[in-house]
Amino acid sequence: MAVVGGLELAFGSPTIPAAGAAERLAVVRNPTAHEFPDPTGNTPYDREPLVRRACLDPVVRPAGSLALCWTVGRLMTENDATHDYYILRVVGTLHGEASPGGARWAVIRAIPDADSSPFTVTGSWPGTTVFEGGCRDVPMDLGLLGPETDPVCGRTTGAADKAQTSAVIQTAAFNWTCAGCLLPLSGDRPVLLVVEVSVDAGATPVWDLFADLG
Repeated sequence: MAVVGGLELAFGSPTIPAAGAAERLAVVRNPTAHEFPDPTGNTPYDREPLVRRACLDPVVRPAGSLALCWTVGRLMTENDATHDYYILRVVGTLHGEASPGGARWAVIRAIPDADSSPFTVTGSWPGTTVFEGGCRDVPMDLGLLGPETDPVCGRTTGAADKAQTSAVIQTAAFNWTCAGCLLPLSGDRPVLLVVEVSVDAGATPVWDLFADLG
């Protein structure tokens, strides 16, 4: 870090602090979707997903703010008689304050709540992909209504564990850093975390949401 003309210039890639996003923002679930039975046999429903959604109070820091909304939807086009499939979608806007302030990193994490039914991650976004460069639209297969196109801005990375056991906390994450930028972000960037999971038929996944920026 260097200060030139009163501006803080960053060199290299910022590091997300290990203590970042330590405070839980919300517990999210779709409490009624499990009440709808699967169709007889393995014939899929031809209907839209059953969704529950809400927006959170913004996370406000000296560097900026993070405004997030979540949706939990049960997919009703699957044909698995023994499992139900849910998608958690956390979408929002990262805002960096004007210079000499600004955002250098942001993180969103979804962790199984203690009351969650056991689940297996069947897909996540950004997953293990690393997106570099400027903002652009990219295809994403985990839309509630099927494949869609969503904006992404570099550097964006993710993380997701594929199995849940008593010894392993299953976490899905969205990480953004202002990689290679001389000045912190002043303005807005889209953020998106998506997780698809399978649970036993009639069970309900529950997540704890965490988010932070700096």
